Order: sequence, then structure tokens, then C-alpha cells
Amino acid sequence: MTDKSGAILPGAQVVDTNIGTNQSRAAQTSQEGQYRFEFLPIGGYSLEVTAKGFKKFVQKGITLDVNPNARVDASLDVGAMTEQEDVTASAPSVITDNAQLGRTVENSEIVGMPIVSRNVYSLLNLIPGSSSTNNGIVLRYPEQRTMINGGVDGGLGSVNYFLDGGTNMTGLRNTGNIAPNPDAVEEFRVVTNSYSAEYGRFAGGVINIITRSRTNQ
Repeated sequence: MTDKSGAILPGAQVVDTNIGTNQSRAAQTSQEGQYRFEFLPIGGYSLEVTAKGFKKFVQKGITLDVNPNARVDASLDVGAMTEQEDVTASAPSVITDNAQLGRTVENSEIVGMPIVSRNVYSLLNLIPGSSSTNNGIVLRYPEQRTMINGGVDGGLGSVNYFLDGGTNMTGLRNTGNIAPNPDAVEEFRVVTNSYSAEYGRFAGGVINIITRSRTNQ
């Protein structure tokens, strides 16, 4: 957080608001002018920044998707707090803050495309380099097996599965559990390469499903 001259602004008040639910969270910038919101539901957001002696800064059109972080660097202009500077965000064509390679299967695809056996994992075929064997049954336990970028299963799984940020693996052979009903899934992302250390354990890739949280509508 800086002013127009590039000077750091500690102690600025930052409020983010979920457009779909009107839920807001507040934070203050640190001595380094930094702030962070964690564990926000995916969806559309607006950001409001206020500091004494500066115009209110409002940025709209911020979208949070599964996995990638959204970064908003506000630059405040000198003026009265009753004045307001509005900015409308647009999705960046290239994400520069991490090297992840992957694709998000959005809700419009889950709703609009045919899904074999009502299993959202059948949409893994939309991901370049990914192939799915759908759910099999081993010792009466269902499991999901996915091969990414030519990886092999090896009988014990090679892909890390998550559901709403928590591990979604079978305890038997480290394969994936059955996904929720498609009506309950907002979107899911498949990271095929260069994922961060938090997604360790498996070399094949990461599949992260986010369930729907609904909005006021």
C-alpha cells in the first residue's frame, strides 16, 4: 500500500466485501504497507482502502478462483476521505506471482456440459495432458485414478486430491475419494506442473474441488 509518490502507507484500513453475500472483513496495513486476507470463499469482491489525509480507494471487479491468489496494490491520492477514487479490475492475461501450470473447470462448464454418471471427474478430459479412469472399486471401496502428463499410477496413486482445502484421499491406496454431486460443486482446478510445496507428496499433480457456498440471490 503506497501513496502516489510511492511512499509506504502503514496503518491504512482495508475492507474486502464479497459481492454475492455482502460479507466483509477488515485488516490494517503493516509497517511495510502490506495486508493479507486468508481463507476467503471464491467469488467476486470489492476492496476499500481508507487512510487519514487520503481519498478513499475502491477497487471493484476482483475475482477469486480456486488456488491462485489475487493481489491488489492500492495507490492512494492525497485528499479528503469524503472523496473517492474508483478502480475497476480486469483479469490479468498472465499470472506473474507463481509458476503454476493448470486449468480451472468453471461452474458454467459443470452445469452446461454432459457429465458421465454425474461424476465431475469425467470433466478431467478437458485438461490438456490429463486422463481419468473414472471411479473403480477396490476391496469394495470406490476410488479415483488420474494420470497427468504421462504419469503412471503405480498402484498407489500419483495425484494429490483436495476438497475445500482439505485432503480428499482414500486411506487404502492414496487415490481420490468420490467427488461431491455436481450440483454441489462450484469449480475445480487441476495443477499439472510447478505447484508449490504445500501440495507435496505426489509428483503427478493436484486436483482441488471447491463446493458451492451460495449467495444472497
